[in-house]
Amino acid sequence: MQNQVPNIVLAEDDEDDSFFFEEALKSVAPNPSFIRAKDGVELTELLKELPFLPDLVFLDLNMPRKNGAQCLSEIRNQQELQHLPVVVLSTSSSESIIDEMYHYGANLYVQKPNDVRSWKRVIAKVLNLDWNIQTPFSVKKNFMLIDF
Repeated sequence: MQNQVPNIVLAEDDEDDSFFFEEALKSVAPNPSFIRAKDGVELTELLKELPFLPDLVFLDLNMPRKNGAQCLSEIRNQQELQHLPVVVLSTSSSESIIDEMYHYGANLYVQKPNDVRSWKRVIAKVLNLDWNIQTPFSVKKNFMLIDF
């Protein structure tokens, strides 16, 4: 994605996290195509309505109406969305939650950063990943992004 304008969808209910994410995204990817869903129900509807698939979905784990785990399960169970790269975002570092997201088929798990500078590093790293290698159920030791 380094040489193209990324099409990003963020599913995030927290206004502050959304603001930090968007500011960081704009600083590392000039003129990104960015759409935000405020919860899992909105994400599901958005993915059905978009005329194209996004390059990446950043998915908050704890959202109202439909949580990230439910969304991820639905994405992986739909033929047209099965290969969509999904990055799970969470404040949790619980190994059982991380394992659960791995087994649900997320491409990557990121513990949410606390500041814009860390968000920039995370987003830059994620945008530079090779999504042909960072596939669901790939090498587990590379599943959690912790170096930022």
